[in-house]
Amino acid sequence: MGRISRILFGLNKVLITCNDNNIGSIRVIEKNSGLLQDKIINVINGVERITRRYWIEIK
Repeated sequence: MGRISRILFGLNKVLITCNDNNIGSIRVIEKNSGLLQDKIINVINGVERITRRYWIEIK
């Protein structure tokens, strides 16, 4: 899928996000070379949530 994304859309890297408490997603993203950019605080329906933002390069 990475090669197709690069060819069809011209993408060299993508930004992927997940909740800070979603251990499964964190492991999958990091196992696939996701580089943590930062953690941000979002307010959704009046509740603060920490979101992790990762970059993954498409090869």
